[in-house]
Amino acid sequence: MFIGHSVSDGAGNLLTMDVDTRDFLQRSARDIVGLNYADLTHPDDVVGNVRRVVALHVGATPATIRKRYVLPGGSSVLADVRVSRLYDGPDGERLIGTIFSVDPAQRVSEAAMLRSAAQNAIASLDRRSATFGKSMFGDPAWRILLELYLAESEGRLLYRDELADRITETSGFVWRWLVSFENSGLIEQMIDARFAIQLTARAFVDIERQLIERVEALATVQPG
Repeated sequence: MFIGHSVSDGAGNLLTMDVDTRDFLQRSARDIVGLNYADLTHPDDVVGNVRRVVALHVGATPATIRKRYVLPGGSSVLADVRVSRLYDGPDGERLIGTIFSVDPAQRVSEAAMLRSAAQNAIASLDRRSATFGKSMFGDPAWRILLELYLAESEGRLLYRDELADRITETSGFVWRWLVSFENSGLIEQMIDARFAIQLTARAFVDIERQLIERVEALATVQPG
């Protein structure tokens, strides 16, 4: 459900927040003065949240970030935040956050189902490769995207060398696929010296759509 918007400067320092968003976060206009968005974010979600925002460029596809906001009493509330980075002339950049509430029980159940579907898809690829030969039936592109999806959904950073180990390929082989993915808008730039990789918001949603279709297709062939 749509809640409202927040506006921050390019570094994430809050400039304004509409009334509905302040009510959702149980904050007054005075409470948010001088705060950074990270100050309102659950400690366990800060690293992933900041990583996604720092990697966001002006004019890029908005990043959709699932996070917990800390409420004044110490509890937290789950939300999906669509963040855009815009250029605002002489005043520099602005971060625009569009906030949606999330039913925690539904979100946890859905996330667990999709992670399981991704894990099952990886296992299926591995079995097919072992049976018919990896060179013809390995499908490295889909395997790489599934590994990136799992890391993203679990809030982990995945690095190029680690990814190569997980799919038992060379780092150079993986790099060639990553360049192709980046050119196609499926992954964001590598954001540090170890070549950390993340899916774009569009790719994340598209992969989830594929996994949902897989789950639904399997459900139609189950007895009863």
